[in-house]
Amino acid sequence: VCISAGGLAPLALFRQPGWCLLTLFWGMTGFAVLLPVRCGVWSWFCDRLGLGHRVHFFFRDAGAYLRAFCFFGTAALLRWLALLPAASAAVFAAYAFRHGAMQEEGGLWLFAAVQGMAAAVWCLWAWLRFCLSMTALPVLYLAAPEEGIFSAIRRSQKMLRGHYCRLAGVLLRYLPAMLPVVTIPFVLPYLYADVILFLHLRMLEHASEVPGKV
Repeated sequence: VCISAGGLAPLALFRQPGWCLLTLFWGMTGFAVLLPVRCGVWSWFCDRLGLGHRVHFFFRDAGAYLRAFCFFGTAALLRWLALLPAASAAVFAAYAFRHGAMQEEGGLWLFAAVQGMAAAVWCLWAWLRFCLSMTALPVLYLAAPEEGIFSAIRRSQKMLRGHYCRLAGVLLRYLPAMLPVVTIPFVLPYLYADVILFLHLRMLEHASEVPGKV
């Protein structure tokens, strides 16, 4: 409301300490409120596809909810931390380009800006791979809610190693249909179903590749 009324600049949400705390609190509150919805959506699709029947028992008490909050909250924090190198490289590139443009002999700064942009692109690519490697976390949590986050991340990475292109293809297949925005609610169910089926097939294949693993 403050931004739309012109009383607050959007960057103030991240630069001013008070607004930074409010932004952090609002983000954590939204995450906490939507967590049961996210788990419920994944569980509902698993049930409808005949891939699991534990949905109704996840949040039977506060402990189960807190465990899920710590699990998915840690995963979200790791995604943000993994993005820091790309953001830092991009900020450095912008700083170097600005200084190079203001100086008559700014060739060294411009060279540094190019290197910073290259580093930002490489780090962004690594971040995307890291995010794709964690795609299986919701399914793994549904299968074993008691498993730790770092153990689940390692399992997800092992499961999806060598299959990032296939997973990205599943995700990008629906991108053109979601570009009009108004079609997103109608496309998302098909996207969720395809992703969950893909992940469960990978779980079965990985279990056959590594005996004793579920």
